[in-house]
Amino acid sequence: YTSTNTIARTVTTTATPPSCTDALPIVQNGGFEAGGLAFAPWAVLQSIPAQAYDNHSFSYDVASPGYNSDLAFIVTNDLAAPYMTVGIGHKISVCVGRRYKVSAQVFMTDGRQDPPEQYIGMSLDQFGLASSSASWIQGPPVVWKEMSGEFTAGQYVASSGTGTLIFSFTATSFLSAKWGVDNVVVTPI
Repeated sequence: YTSTNTIARTVTTTATPPSCTDALPIVQNGGFEAGGLAFAPWAVLQSIPAQAYDNHSFSYDVASPGYNSDLAFIVTNDLAAPYMTVGIGHKISVCVGRRYKVSAQVFMTDGRQDPPEQYIGMSLDQFGLASSSASWIQGPPVVWKEMSGEFTAGQYVASSGTGTLIFSFTATSFLSAKWGVDNVVVTPI
């Protein structure tokens, strides 16, 4: 009679990703309080028509009113541009594999159009996080609303730990419109 006893062991290992610490705040100058067109580290990424600043069709600047503050980034379409878009961006650093929430206060006013033909979009590396709807258009006076979206760094966006956060302001018809963004924050969740 021969007996064989086999003992099986299971060893479980867990891979620990390299440590990553977010530099806080992730968004620098998210309240645009630095002022002026030199609103670093933000930059104007796109302006159609190509004029960087033209009071006869549209304009953009860091100006009043802010959301519970003095300043915000404001874009105004002064009726002369049949189509216009302005995009601003900010390079951010995040931890790959971590989930984040992006939030900002935005407003849109419209002096003429029905239905309105204007939009605010929020994206990271060209991946849409949020966009406005026509019901957001109120005023004048300015009525601020929260725009927010979430992303996981490394899934479609910020694959190397850096990405560009973009806000775009678009009008598709002659408008007397104004848009604003303020208090931009990215937080780990």
